Amino acid sequence: KDKKILYAYVLSDKIGKITLPDQVKLPGITAGKKTKIICLDAPSMKFKVSSVSGVPAITIPEKLKQQSAAFKYATTFKIILE
Repeated sequence: KDKKILYAYVLSDKIGKITLPDQVKLPGITAGKKTKIICLDAPSMKFKVSSVSGVPAITIPEKLKQQSAAFKYATTFKIILE
């Protein structure tokens, strides 16, 4: 409602396997220094938000990419804009 909490989904391939990229780009979002990213499948994981050609992007830690094989069908990132 207030557009301060958004969700980004990374979907699986046809066989249900999720392969996370190095970065997830977030076009159309204005991310500030206080923006918080939470992966709902790994809530204790810390994320870095950077800018790639003026587009905010979530850098995915290697540890999460390794764990993503256990995720089924999708993973969700909660983005809290402040």
